[in-house]
Amino acid sequence: MRTIRSEFLKINPSRAYLRGDIFYADLPDQKGSEQNGLRPVVIIQNNLGNKHSRTLIVAPITSQNKNDLSVHSKIYSKYLEKDSTILLEQITTIDKNKVKNFVGCLTNSELKDLNRALAISVGLMDLNSLEFII
Repeated sequence: MRTIRSEFLKINPSRAYLRGDIFYADLPDQKGSEQNGLRPVVIIQNNLGNKHSRTLIVAPITSQNKNDLSVHSKIYSKYLEKDSTILLEQITTIDKNKVKNFVGCLTNSELKDLNRALAISVGLMDLNSLEFII
């Protein structure tokens, strides 16, 4: 299903944003170590929010070698030039007009790993036990 969506969006640029989709986006200039400029991002916001909001919650993706942190999620997407890392410690909200080209979709396995790293990043999962905090 996700592969069919990838091929559809490459030929039909109408914007339907789904959680787990990868797009290039123009991230605002930041000071310090935050990612900025035109770079791949993955949508982490829920689909209802994606449909009705003028903004998207995304996490930047880098192909640079990063330390293996619990808040990072590795992806081996055939849509990116190199194996990459989703930086879930750098979650940001962007306006939809900052979103450019569709790249592809995370696999179900990659989405599951993203969910784990995201839960740790926002304090919903205990780092040691990997159990959800209630």
